[in-house]
Amino acid sequence: MIYLEATDSADGEQIERCRATDQSFTLTTVTPDQLHPNVRQLMSSAEKFIVLPYKKTRGNLVPGEMRQASSAPSAEKIAAAMAGRFVGVAAYSVMVDEETGDMTSPKLLAQHGEIADLNPA
Repeated sequence: MIYLEATDSADGEQIERCRATDQSFTLTTVTPDQLHPNVRQLMSSAEKFIVLPYKKTRGNLVPGEMRQASSAPSAEKIAAAMAGRFVGVAAYSVMVDEETGDMTSPKLLAQHGEIADLNPA
């Protein structure tokens, strides 16, 4: 059995749910509240790419203004271009909850110079 779900409208309010077996095919329309919570969470999360410069203030490493990039290669290029102006620059891939704006799961894509650890142990 195969399940496929896709957003039908631009606002994400209507979802097409498709269930297929080797002998039948059923298509139903559901709302997001009818979906499993894990599916709703995936729908509201998106991978984003950010560049974070670092500077030293009173001997401490301090993050500067975060910049967003359109792709991983773009984030890496922006980080490389900024490297000469900062103590350190890092490009990250992060998951962003589009409802709250919370960022999670940072993955380091590129590092130039000294940077802080976003995943302290």
